[in-house]
Amino acid sequence: MVFRRYNGTYPTTFVESGLQWDAPNAWPPHQYIALQALRALPSNVSSGAIPQPPSGESAFALVPSGQLGLPESALPGQGVWDGQNASSTGSGADINALSGTFVNGGNATSGESWRDALARGLANRYITSALCSW
Repeated sequence: MVFRRYNGTYPTTFVESGLQWDAPNAWPPHQYIALQALRALPSNVSSGAIPQPPSGESAFALVPSGQLGLPESALPGQGVWDGQNASSTGSGADINALSGTFVNGGNATSGESWRDALARGLANRYITSALCSW
């Protein structure tokens, strides 16, 4: 859900407080922990293609009910152009969704598990942001 909805690496929280540890900020130790957690998943849990949301819905529909403790409409917006935000709900919120992958997530590999797709995307986005010219 995060990679389909937001640009950049995995955010620290989904709270926009203006503080350094809250959205949209991301920190290298958190990226490392997420990569290690994905790596530790056994193949019998992570086999299969990356899940896709139902038609007309965003990837938020894939998050188990109550797991984030907030409704989809409460998630921070993702600016896309001229200061405008992407849709806050529905398929319009998944601005980075591509077939089998997501924007700046690297190239999808045939037969790649969802664990490997997420790890590839996280690593690719981290390296891209670390080497950013700004």
